[in-house]
Amino acid sequence: MRWAGCGVRWPVAARREVQIVFQDPFASLNPRLRVAELLEEGLEALHTQLAAAQRRERVENLAERVGLDGDALQRFPDEFSGGQRQRIAIARALVVQPKLLVCDEPTSAPDVSVQAQILNMLCELQRELGWPTCSSRTTSASLSTSPMRWR
Repeated sequence: MRWAGCGVRWPVAARREVQIVFQDPFASLNPRLRVAELLEEGLEALHTQLAAAQRRERVENLAERVGLDGDALQRFPDEFSGGQRQRIAIARALVVQPKLLVCDEPTSAPDVSVQAQILNMLCELQRELGWPTCSSRTTSASLSTSPMRWR
């Protein structure tokens, strides 16, 4: 796979530009870290120039933007529903401000209302932030019926 001239081994610059939201958010979230720590991990690794206060501010703003409560940052992933976990996974991917967000069936939740909430949130974030999104085939079928236009 190639992105911006990079080969299979992705350097830090490529990891800043491309982030992935996996189908099963619980499997992709470290259960031993609080949500704030999960979200700050990427910033610490990929945006080393940011001070701790800047990282914290970015994490808090993004958590609010994806619909997480104020106390959510101090909780562990297993304390959330599936839809909330997916919001955490989306926030974790977006916190590093990628140029491309790849979604592997982000709406695989069994509850149709949760699927719609996640799709609407992704559409809204896409419009606000202006980034392209690549999603897997199953999700693409859902996206094609969405009233929002995906780029």
